[in-house]
Amino acid sequence: MIAGDIRHFKTESGLFPAVVAKGLEYIAANDIALLPAGRIEIEGDRMFVLVQDYTTVPAEQKRPEAHDRFIDIQYIASGEEEIGWCVRRENLSIAEDLRRDKDVIFYRDLNEETGLVLSAGMYAVFFPGDVHRPGCVHGKPQAVRKAVIKISMDLL
Repeated sequence: MIAGDIRHFKTESGLFPAVVAKGLEYIAANDIALLPAGRIEIEGDRMFVLVQDYTTVPAEQKRPEAHDRFIDIQYIASGEEEIGWCVRRENLSIAEDLRRDKDVIFYRDLNEETGLVLSAGMYAVFFPGDVHRPGCVHGKPQAVRKAVIKISMDLL
């Protein structure tokens, strides 16, 4: 997992794998607030953006998840949320396995979860080894505008 602020992207871009830098470049070059909600293709099914609007909820209402075939860059355009995070381990209890059709596996409650608070302008990059629980309330529920860049592992 990598976390940062898009305002530092230009000075830090050389530190990222090229495909992650390309996803962050898309964020830096576009005003996410002006994009329509929904899916926007960057490189077809290999790299695309999901623009989302929602209200944060208590962590108990969200399920921890992980992906095998895609990296997630989760960027907060407005609002603030907490994302739970932990290292993906074999001993985690699986709640639902949808990896074959939707590339997502949901887990039951996590013992070693750490909260990462993201506010407007911040992003987090989640790799297949990262379990994450996005959309959680931090303080009080609030509206969030988010862009999730999905990057196929095939591009690495």
